[in-house]
Amino acid sequence: MNQKFRVPVTEEEKQLSYYHFFEREMTPPAEGHTEKVLARELKPEEALRIQDKDLLFEEGYLPGEYGWCFFDDGTATIANLTPMPGVTADMLDWYWAWHGLHPLRYKIWDPEDHYESRSLNPDQNRDSSLSYKERYWNTCHDTYEGFVHPGQCEPPVTMKFWNPADAGFSEEKLKAFKGTIICGGGLDDGVFMTHFFRPTENGGELRSHFWFGWRFEDKKPVKVLPEGVCVPKEPLMVLLRHTIKEFANLAAILPELFAEEKDRF
Repeated sequence: MNQKFRVPVTEEEKQLSYYHFFEREMTPPAEGHTEKVLARELKPEEALRIQDKDLLFEEGYLPGEYGWCFFDDGTATIANLTPMPGVTADMLDWYWAWHGLHPLRYKIWDPEDHYESRSLNPDQNRDSSLSYKERYWNTCHDTYEGFVHPGQCEPPVTMKFWNPADAGFSEEKLKAFKGTIICGGGLDDGVFMTHFFRPTENGGELRSHFWFGWRFEDKKPVKVLPEGVCVPKEPLMVLLRHTIKEFANLAAILPELFAEEKDRF
C-alpha cells in the first residue's frame, strides 16, 4: 500500500468481510486520461445540455462525452466516460442500494476521499421485495467526503436519488433500455448528476454528466442560478478530477465485491 492519506477506519470495520477492498491500492484511471479530460473545454454546441439528456439513449458517442463547458446563461457541465469491464447494470444498482448502510461500504469505493454516505431510508434499501433500483430510487443520503481538501472531511451534502423517469428521461426509452441510470443531486446545491451505464461487449461503460445551476420540478429542469451569476470554474474541476478517480476504482472492485457481498444487506 502506498503512503497516500486514507480515511480513518475503526477496529470494527477491519473485521468486516469486505475490508480487504479498503486495503487494496486504488486502481487509477488509464494513463493520461485525467489530464485529457481536464484539458478539454467543450464548445456549447458540443456539450450535452440538461434538456437533451435523452440523446444518451442513441447509439454511438456524443461530442461531449468528456470535458467541461460553461454556457452563456452562467450554468455549466462536466462529463467523463469510464470503461467498466465485467460490470453489469445489476451490480451498479445493487451497490447504490447497499453502500449507504455502513460507512465502510462507501470508504471502499474511494479510500482516500470517502468517509460515509449514510442512507436516510435504510428500511427501503433493505427491502428484498423491491428491485435493486427501487431500493434506492427516491431515497436520500447524507454524504461525507474529503476530496476538496484532501485529509479533511467536508460538511455533509444531502443527496437525493431519483427514478430517471421523474428526472425527465423518456419513459418509453427507459422501458427498452438494457442499462441503468443513476441520477440525483444535492437537495440545496443546484447540481444534478446522471451516471448513464450502458452494456458493452465486455461489460459496460459509464457516461457521467453533471449540470450546475439546475434542479428538477415536475420532470422538467428548472434553472436556479440567478441571472448574471456564473458557476465558478475551480469547484467544477475539483469535482471532475474526483469523478474520474472514484469511478476508475469502483469499476475495478465492483465485480468481485458484488460476487462476495450481493446477498448481505
